[in-house]
Amino acid sequence: MKQLIIIIICFLSLSFAQGDKSPTNAGAENDSIPASQIPHWDNISIRGFINKDSLPQNDTLIFTVELQLSGNPDDYSFLPLENPQVSRLNLISTSSKNRSEVKNGRTMMFKEYQFVYCPTSIGMAYINAVTLHYKYLPLDRDRTLQTMRLGVKVTDPHFPAKKAKWPWITGFSLLALIAICTILYVLLFHKDQKEAEVDQGIPFEMEIQTQLKESRNFLKSGDLGEYFDSISHLMRRFIAEKYDFDAQGMPTIELINRLKEMNINDLLREKVKKVLTTCDMVKFAKHLPSQMEIDEVYINLECCTTDSIEENKEALINIDNNTNK
Repeated sequence: MKQLIIIIICFLSLSFAQGDKSPTNAGAENDSIPASQIPHWDNISIRGFINKDSLPQNDTLIFTVELQLSGNPDDYSFLPLENPQVSRLNLISTSSKNRSEVKNGRTMMFKEYQFVYCPTSIGMAYINAVTLHYKYLPLDRDRTLQTMRLGVKVTDPHFPAKKAKWPWITGFSLLALIAICTILYVLLFHKDQKEAEVDQGIPFEMEIQTQLKESRNFLKSGDLGEYFDSISHLMRRFIAEKYDFDAQGMPTIELINRLKEMNINDLLREKVKKVLTTCDMVKFAKHLPSQMEIDEVYINLECCTTDSIEENKEALINIDNNTNK
């Protein structure tokens, strides 16, 4: 009898326990969100990618985190994306941008976060996974998305060869050089041609005579030093032009000896000697010349040039006569 009573009490206790449990489970189901009302998590995706798998140490790496969303963006709230944890990389700059695309009649929203890095050392560099926290506002549901951990190989610095500018520079320089040479040739050719015409038309002796007359202007201004310097220069030019040697920088004694070695007639040598000796005395010995000396150097130089012109005329006549024969 006692056993029967115990069995009945256990049965009733079990029944009451099951009755208490059923209302509790029902309440939990009522509080939970039906599966039909849970948002499609596939509407949001995230991915991370880099622009290269390896790079030299002196190059830059771009890491992009792309968030893709279809649906109403106002239904979501996103926490700020933190900078990725990296190794052997130094962050240079960050940026973000939004864009949209239409795919299969659905508007897709994209948000891109870009991180620009510069390697700090050679070896494998890593970008750890980036976590994005967001909330679906209509149902107040939180969720996180995460990118994959990425690695990139950092190699020795690479310095690209500079573009060969020298062909252009060389070509331009060559054209410029040709143009300059052409201009110089034309100028010099015309100059030589004019000089040749002058030489053919006006003997150097006559040029010296013209400058000799101009030297008289020094006497009018009372500048005897310049007058005798001019006479000396013109006499030496006459000797240099007529006998083809550098008479300007040669001492007077050496010049006279040179004329003697060339068997120049005594009369001419004597005139040259008188002119240059007087000019040297005025220049170096500060000799005060007389009027006779002033006139004498002028006349002697004039006679030398005049005699030379006559000799040339006779030589030309003899050449013409021999040619006609």
